Amino acid sequence: MGIIKWYSFYSVKNEAIDSQHKMLFETFNRLYDKCMANDEIDYALAINDLLMYSEQHMSSEEQYMRDINYADIEAHLEMHQTFANKIKELQNCCVVTDNDCCRELIVVLGNWLLSHEIEEDRKFVEQDVVV
Repeated sequence: MGIIKWYSFYSVKNEAIDSQHKMLFETFNRLYDKCMANDEIDYALAINDLLMYSEQHMSSEEQYMRDINYADIEAHLEMHQTFANKIKELQNCCVVTDNDCCRELIVVLGNWLLSHEIEEDRKFVEQDVVV
């Protein structure tokens, strides 16, 4: 069921990036549901998948920002790096059945979705409309 729902007003007006954002929402909701149900989760696999997918997504998004000459790209790239570093940090400390790891992943990814995907990414959409 999940707790974070995708709404059309989250759209960045780029179909590929919107699809990637939706996939991150789905990833979060699956992880949240499993954690709340105390289902066994292979954290190493979940974190590895999240890291790989995030890196692919960020690369696409960064190229889009370059294409539109996004004015604040450097700050945005720094946010991406900070997120990737946090996921890598979790990768180094989580064990296969660690509920604390599950909660930490939920907090990190949830905050990312709510503050970065919804708020920060809207900024380059707004600039693209002006350009």
